Amino acid sequence: MTKKLKRSIFFILFVISLTFASSPVLAKESIQVKANIGYDRTVKTGRGVPVHIKLENKGEDFSGDLLINFAPAYNAGGSKILHVHIPAGSTKSYSVSIPGFSDEVGFSNNNTAFIHLFKGDWQDGHEVKVSTEAFSIPRILSSDSTTIGLLSENTDRLKELKVLQLNNGSSQSFTLSKDNFPNDSAGLEFFNFIVVDEFAISTLDNKQQDALLGWIKNGGVLIAGANPNGNQAFGSIQSSMPLDINDEITVHDLSFLKGSEKPSFNSLSIFTGNVQKDAVATAYSESHPVVAQKSLGNGSIWQTAFSLGDAPLSSWNGYDEWFSTLLDKADNTALREMFKDDNFYSNIMYQIGDVNDLFPSSYFSIGILILILVCYFIIVVPILYFVLRKIDKREHAWWLIPALSLLFSTGIFAAGAKDRIAAPHMNEIGAYKANGDGSLYGLYAATLMSNTGGDYKIVYPNQELNAIPFYRNSVVNSPQMYKQATIESKQMNQELTFPNVEFWSTRSFFGFAQKDGVGGFRANLDLQDGKLTGTIKNEFPYSFEDLYVWSGTNTYDLGAVKKGETLNVTKEVNVPFLSAMQYVDGMFYQQNINRLQASNIQPMKEEALKMLAGKLNNSQINNPVIVGITKDEVIKTNIVDKKEKKEKLSLIYQPFKVNTALRGPFTLDTDQLAMNIKVLKGNIMDRNTGKKNYIVLDDGEYELNYQIPQQLNPGKTNINEIKFVLEANAYTTYSVFDFKANKYVKLNPQNRVVELKDHPQRFVLDNKIKVKLEKNGNEHPDVNLPQLTLKGDVRP
Repeated sequence: MTKKLKRSIFFILFVISLTFASSPVLAKESIQVKANIGYDRTVKTGRGVPVHIKLENKGEDFSGDLLINFAPAYNAGGSKILHVHIPAGSTKSYSVSIPGFSDEVGFSNNNTAFIHLFKGDWQDGHEVKVSTEAFSIPRILSSDSTTIGLLSENTDRLKELKVLQLNNGSSQSFTLSKDNFPNDSAGLEFFNFIVVDEFAISTLDNKQQDALLGWIKNGGVLIAGANPNGNQAFGSIQSSMPLDINDEITVHDLSFLKGSEKPSFNSLSIFTGNVQKDAVATAYSESHPVVAQKSLGNGSIWQTAFSLGDAPLSSWNGYDEWFSTLLDKADNTALREMFKDDNFYSNIMYQIGDVNDLFPSSYFSIGILILILVCYFIIVVPILYFVLRKIDKREHAWWLIPALSLLFSTGIFAAGAKDRIAAPHMNEIGAYKANGDGSLYGLYAATLMSNTGGDYKIVYPNQELNAIPFYRNSVVNSPQMYKQATIESKQMNQELTFPNVEFWSTRSFFGFAQKDGVGGFRANLDLQDGKLTGTIKNEFPYSFEDLYVWSGTNTYDLGAVKKGETLNVTKEVNVPFLSAMQYVDGMFYQQNINRLQASNIQPMKEEALKMLAGKLNNSQINNPVIVGITKDEVIKTNIVDKKEKKEKLSLIYQPFKVNTALRGPFTLDTDQLAMNIKVLKGNIMDRNTGKKNYIVLDDGEYELNYQIPQQLNPGKTNINEIKFVLEANAYTTYSVFDFKANKYVKLNPQNRVVELKDHPQRFVLDNKIKVKLEKNGNEHPDVNLPQLTLKGDVRP
């Protein structure tokens, strides 16, 4: 063999050896991993679910980190960290909740690893190979699917509730038990409703009970049947139940069981009980409350005075129809509407992200820059020339001019970068609704800007924030999402880590937030002859630099108020009614974003927060709101081992009732009516179009609910005329509900103006007018909603 051939073979072998040497090799361990994601291997786009993991160790003692990828949106996600220790020859089970998956990234690729196991600390990189058969690929539901959790000692009792036909489509039910019940509220986000019947919630451990309570406060709806053991069976939520259950009796008045088919039985056993404070009875039988509701945070608890699974009720052919009607009434429509769009998280962050990514330190005065440049030219050209000429040292200009240039360049750099070098910055914004029970619920977003490279760890309290990392680029489709962000649950806090952050780079995160025990606004306001007078006491632990009343699309500034202070109000509003807030999505803050100054940032943030508040508002009552703007910290977040500089801005709003002594005739128009739209069949493509009474819809059926201001007492109000102004087209028809006849009355589509003067009071119940919109013709998705005018009078 020639030397040349030997050298060639040696070179080839050397290259091959380098190739294999540079390829990562996963460590082999005797650990078997099995994971069940979601409920019955089902997840919902963008909503949190539990992951149940079983680890079997057939080798030596093993300690390390288990990382589970999550991605509730295509550009949001990371990994959840779980510390594990499995002694030799043993099997251990773990449960952890993750913020969810997106249909776009979900589990479409069988070969993508969603679970990573590391020996020791995961950052040391000693990954253990996990079989792709470690978990079953789950079924993914759309984010607006209706899901019901059934919690009972015997779920066969609730078999009639397994599939229900609701206004927005069919529901899907899943069995819950102590074994699969998650330990934190994020794992219950999957459910719209949880139905409890003859199950002792007190048998759940403390973390599971806290998870249930947190889920309700974050917008969940609990439907509870009466328990023979009384309310003590409801454990930690006992004090929040709407009814105080006592003795059992039999009633014969079954008129509350309304439906197309009458009950096949003549009597029903119920438990008597008083309606608790802040609860409302929605149905009675022989003067006994049989269904009651109580709001809790952003959610609610509905309780019946009878068992939901006992015969003869459960065997009644009309039971599923009656129960579907109950769920339609109890549904959290605002939360459902937010998640009608599978890309809700992405759209929200793109809408507010451009604003929250603006740091005041990035904008310095143009005047200062011009002054530095003018000084530079004055010193370098005339002054330097004359000074050097006078001392006859002009030959030194060759080094003095570059030195002065460097000096002034350093000055310009220091003017713009001094704050960014000193400490990391974090922008925080949040919009929150005060629920009236001392709690807040809303959306929080933050962007940090690093001052050095490295890892950035952010801590925030458990149960207050469900943080989700967000990225401008779609990077979450990578199996190594733990390199983008990780979340770890501690005893009291959650720890969000952004690893290997570059110098002067930004990272963002956001999520729903909930906080208890923060007080509220105590308002005592009267509206008389267009003047608003009275007092507002600030019982929040925050001072507000700006307070205003938001009615319709108008706002009325009231001034500033510190925590604990009372604000005296005397304000000309020049309107006879104050109504629910309406946000028209103008999005002006996205315009000219590249030509901003630091002084423009806060007004733009306030407009973004008003947009968020408009999305959060779910009030079914037409009352105005008090809005406060504060720079105090609402959700406590901190960067570990760093003293960050924060820019905080939060909007808190709370509905309030206006006192009025209105008498005689009145006229209401569309701007003074609060309107909520419910999908019966179809889809809302765009509700925030930037135009009043303008919406984009798919073909289908929709229910428009118009609320009269609560200043009008239904018991003293006569409605004399209802006028509809309809858009002239061939693809929309409208019907108004006759509450007396219990049916819809079609409005003549040939008439652009329809006036109802024949006993129009029959179309109004509890200050509500219900209109059904039927749309046909997808080539015309744009719809101008009806303009309404009501005329009536108020009796003394």
